[in-house]
Amino acid sequence: MKESQEQLLNAKKETTELENQIRELSIKLTTQRDKEQLTSRDKTEINKKNNAFTKQNIFIMGTQQCIGLAAELTKSRMNNRYEDYQVTAFIKPFASTEEVLKLCTNLKVDTHDKVILCVGENDDDPVTTIAELYAALKLLKHATVIVMNVNSSKHLNNNS
Repeated sequence: MKESQEQLLNAKKETTELENQIRELSIKLTTQRDKEQLTSRDKTEINKKNNAFTKQNIFIMGTQQCIGLAAELTKSRMNNRYEDYQVTAFIKPFASTEEVLKLCTNLKVDTHDKVILCVGENDDDPVTTIAELYAALKLLKHATVIVMNVNSSKHLNNNS
Protein backbone atom coordinates (compact mmCIF):
# COMPACT_ATOMS: atom_id res chain seq x y z
CA MET A 1 0.00 0.00 0.00
CA LYS A 2 2.80 2.40 0.95
CA GLU A 3 4.64 1.62 -2.28
CA SER A 4 1.50 2.43 -4.29
CA GLN A 5 1.18 5.77 -2.52
CA GLU A 6 4.79 6.62 -3.30
CA GLN A 7 4.26 5.68 -6.93
CA LEU A 8 1.16 7.89 -7.01
CA LEU A 9 3.09 10.82 -5.53
CA ASN A 10 5.90 10.34 -8.04
CA ALA A 11 3.38 10.21 -10.87
CA LYS A 12 1.78 13.45 -9.65
CA LYS A 13 5.19 15.15 -9.50
CA GLU A 14 6.02 14.00 -13.02
CA THR A 15 2.63 15.21 -14.25
CA THR A 16 3.21 18.63 -12.70
CA GLU A 17 6.68 18.85 -14.23
CA LEU A 18 5.33 17.88 -17.65
CA GLU A 19 2.53 20.44 -17.37
CA ASN A 20 5.09 23.14 -16.54
CA GLN A 21 7.21 22.11 -19.52
CA ILE A 22 4.15 22.24 -21.80
CA ARG A 23 3.27 25.71 -20.47
CA GLU A 24 6.81 26.95 -21.00
CA LEU A 25 7.00 25.53 -24.54
CA SER A 26 3.62 27.04 -25.37
CA ILE A 27 4.83 30.45 -24.22
CA LYS A 28 8.04 30.12 -26.24
CA LEU A 29 6.04 29.13 -29.32
CA THR A 30 3.74 32.13 -28.95
CA THR A 31 6.71 34.46 -28.54
CA GLN A 32 8.46 32.96 -31.57
CA ARG A 33 5.34 33.41 -33.72
CA ASP A 34 5.06 37.04 -32.65
CA LYS A 35 8.71 37.64 -33.54
CA GLU A 36 8.37 35.99 -36.95
CA GLN A 37 5.31 38.07 -37.79
CA LEU A 38 7.13 41.25 -36.86
CA THR A 39 10.36 40.51 -38.67
CA SER A 40 8.94 40.10 -42.13
CA ARG A 41 5.99 42.45 -42.53
CA ASP A 42 6.45 45.09 -39.87
CA LYS A 43 10.15 45.78 -40.39
CA THR A 44 9.53 46.90 -43.95
CA GLU A 45 6.75 49.20 -42.74
CA ILE A 46 8.94 50.63 -39.99
CA ASN A 47 11.76 51.30 -42.46
CA LYS A 48 9.37 53.27 -44.68
CA LYS A 49 8.55 55.68 -41.87
CA ASN A 50 10.03 59.16 -41.82
CA ASN A 51 13.45 58.96 -40.15
CA ALA A 52 13.73 62.72 -39.61
CA PHE A 53 13.66 62.26 -35.84
CA THR A 54 16.15 60.54 -33.56
CA LYS A 55 15.60 56.82 -33.18
CA GLN A 56 14.62 55.98 -29.64
CA ASN A 57 14.40 52.65 -27.87
CA ILE A 58 11.76 50.87 -25.86
CA PHE A 59 13.18 47.96 -23.90
CA ILE A 60 10.82 45.42 -22.36
CA MET A 61 12.21 43.15 -19.65
CA GLY A 62 10.01 40.67 -17.92
CA THR A 63 8.56 37.26 -17.34
CA GLN A 64 5.65 35.40 -18.91
CA GLN A 65 3.24 38.21 -18.03
CA CYS A 66 4.57 40.44 -20.82
CA ILE A 67 4.75 37.94 -23.66
CA GLY A 68 3.37 39.55 -26.79
CA LEU A 69 3.74 43.08 -25.39
CA ALA A 70 6.56 43.94 -27.81
CA ALA A 71 4.52 42.82 -30.81
CA GLU A 72 1.49 44.83 -29.73
CA LEU A 73 3.59 47.87 -28.91
CA THR A 74 5.32 47.75 -32.29
CA LYS A 75 1.96 47.50 -34.06
CA SER A 76 0.57 50.46 -32.14
CA ARG A 77 3.64 52.60 -32.90
CA MET A 78 3.57 51.95 -36.66
CA ASN A 79 1.11 54.74 -37.46
CA ASN A 80 2.83 57.34 -35.28
CA ARG A 81 4.76 59.62 -37.61
CA TYR A 82 6.38 61.78 -34.93
CA GLU A 83 8.59 59.46 -32.93
CA ASP A 84 10.37 56.36 -34.17
CA TYR A 85 11.02 53.69 -31.55
CA GLN A 86 12.96 50.47 -31.80
CA VAL A 87 11.16 47.96 -29.57
CA THR A 88 13.33 45.24 -28.04
CA ALA A 89 12.03 42.60 -25.64
CA PHE A 90 13.96 40.44 -23.21
CA ILE A 91 11.37 37.93 -22.00
CA LYS A 92 12.30 35.10 -19.65
CA PRO A 93 9.24 33.00 -18.76
CA PHE A 94 9.18 31.65 -15.21
CA ALA A 95 12.42 33.49 -14.31
CA SER A 96 13.15 35.30 -11.07
CA THR A 97 13.47 39.07 -10.87
CA GLU A 98 17.22 38.71 -10.40
CA GLU A 99 17.57 36.66 -13.58
CA VAL A 100 15.49 39.07 -15.68
CA LEU A 101 17.20 42.20 -14.39
CA LYS A 102 20.75 40.91 -14.95
CA LEU A 103 20.40 42.40 -18.43
CA CYS A 104 20.32 45.91 -16.97
CA THR A 105 24.04 45.81 -16.24
CA ASN A 106 24.88 45.69 -19.97
CA LEU A 107 22.01 47.81 -21.27
CA LYS A 108 22.99 51.19 -22.68
CA VAL A 109 20.15 53.70 -22.30
CA ASP A 110 19.87 57.46 -22.69
CA THR A 111 17.30 60.05 -21.68
CA HIS A 112 15.06 59.40 -24.69
CA ASP A 113 14.78 55.65 -24.09
CA LYS A 114 11.93 53.90 -22.30
CA VAL A 115 12.28 50.73 -20.23
CA ILE A 116 9.30 48.60 -19.22
CA LEU A 117 9.92 46.23 -16.31
CA CYS A 118 7.50 43.45 -15.53
CA VAL A 119 9.02 41.35 -12.76
CA GLY A 120 8.16 39.69 -9.47
CA GLU A 121 5.66 37.18 -10.78
CA ASN A 122 7.87 34.18 -9.97
CA ASP A 123 9.50 35.43 -6.78
CA ASP A 124 8.77 34.22 -3.27
CA ASP A 125 10.44 37.00 -1.26
CA PRO A 126 9.11 40.56 -1.70
CA VAL A 127 12.14 42.10 0.04
CA THR A 128 14.57 40.50 -2.41
CA THR A 129 12.35 41.50 -5.33
CA ILE A 130 12.32 45.13 -4.22
CA ALA A 131 16.09 45.12 -3.64
CA GLU A 132 16.71 43.77 -7.16
CA LEU A 133 14.31 46.34 -8.61
CA TYR A 134 16.02 49.15 -6.72
CA ALA A 135 19.43 48.11 -8.06
CA ALA A 136 18.06 48.00 -11.62
CA LEU A 137 16.45 51.43 -11.28
CA LYS A 138 19.80 52.90 -10.22
CA LEU A 139 21.40 51.47 -13.38
CA LEU A 140 18.57 52.80 -15.57
CA LYS A 141 18.45 56.29 -14.04
CA HIS A 142 18.89 58.05 -17.41
CA ALA A 143 15.87 56.39 -19.04
CA THR A 144 12.17 56.63 -18.40
CA VAL A 145 11.29 53.46 -16.51
CA ILE A 146 7.81 51.97 -16.25
CA VAL A 147 7.34 49.23 -13.67
CA MET A 148 4.24 47.15 -14.27
CA ASN A 149 2.29 45.60 -11.44
CA VAL A 150 2.26 41.86 -10.90
CA ASN A 151 -1.06 40.39 -12.03
CA SER A 152 -0.64 37.12 -10.19
CA SER A 153 1.92 35.56 -7.91
CA LYS A 154 1.37 32.70 -5.52
CA HIS A 155 3.83 34.29 -3.10
CA LEU A 156 3.54 38.07 -3.48
CA ASN A 157 -0.27 38.25 -3.58
CA ASN A 158 -0.68 36.32 -0.34
CA ASN A 159 -3.18 38.04 1.97
CA SER A 160 -2.07 36.19 5.11
